[in-house]
Amino acid sequence: MTALPGQGQVAQEGRRVQSPAAQTMTATQTMTAAQPAARPRWADDVLWRRRALRLLGVWALLSVVLVGLRVSTAAIRPELRDAQTAQAELVKQRDALSLEVQSLGSANRISAWAEEAGMLRFADSLKRSAELSGVEAPPPPAPPPPLKLRWQWGPGPVTPEESSPEKQVSP
Repeated sequence: MTALPGQGQVAQEGRRVQSPAAQTMTATQTMTAAQPAARPRWADDVLWRRRALRLLGVWALLSVVLVGLRVSTAAIRPELRDAQTAQAELVKQRDALSLEVQSLGSANRISAWAEEAGMLRFADSLKRSAELSGVEAPPPPAPPPPLKLRWQWGPGPVTPEESSPEKQVSP
């Protein structure tokens, strides 16, 4: 036969040829026959067991890391409390020193100290007037030298005779 074998045609060798769709259907049918029953993936017990073990492993790893972190940072809390206590004491000392500086820097206290040191207030001091003599002014600078210009007329070359007349211009 010269035609291609199709469904229901007999090949040259004498056996019946099936179409590709029929071949895949038979393969699928043989696979379903080997499995007892098709269940959805979400209902698979092995899948859920694997997920539970994975989550349990993550939980155990996280708990070990957190406990290790807590143990390694256990000494920080007492040191932090000591630092806070020291800070509170320093704040109290600063406030006391600030109050003392303000009381020592009052105008009455400064006036009393100045009188004890023999100083006079400006209002009580003797006023004298005198002429202020200034410093002599420096001499003016020397005038600059005169400016020399050279004039050239026309586009021709410059000869030594033409360039000799010079004009002096003073500023």
